[in-house]
Amino acid sequence: TSHLEGVLRRVNEFLSVRPEAEKYATVFCALLRRNSEGAGEGMYINAGHCAPIVVRAGAPLRTLDPTTVPVGLIAGVEFQAQSFRMEPGDKLVAYTDGVTEAQNDAGEFFGIRRLNEVAKADAQASAEMLHHSIREAVAGYTREAPQSDDITLLVLELAGV
Repeated sequence: TSHLEGVLRRVNEFLSVRPEAEKYATVFCALLRRNSEGAGEGMYINAGHCAPIVVRAGAPLRTLDPTTVPVGLIAGVEFQAQSFRMEPGDKLVAYTDGVTEAQNDAGEFFGIRRLNEVAKADAQASAEMLHHSIREAVAGYTREAPQSDDITLLVLELAGV
């Protein structure tokens, strides 16, 4: 078992024995190590969370799709890590559903399609600029409409060596 699998198994057991109802959480957890060529070799577990996007200039977007159910939902569930790879300059966009479910005045969602369009358009930008572009796109779409969920966004870049 990997370190990630052990951690999520312990968190799952802790939450699943709690007497309070609905004590579960979606989790995306990853470890990334640089290999001898400078690429990032990673392992991840996506426990029901929004699928983070791996952005590479000139390449199709890749998603790190859910691999299992949220932690705390089912006692004894197995967590199996999946591998992924990043090249220098690649960005990982992790977000909560508050980003894709941000609503405009008509109650329409921002959606994964718009998020992907911004990520593709700014694939060559820095992590900071991509983060800014996504935030601005969501803000421009919602135009001050009240939101029912938090909007959380993280963009990480594998820097060159």
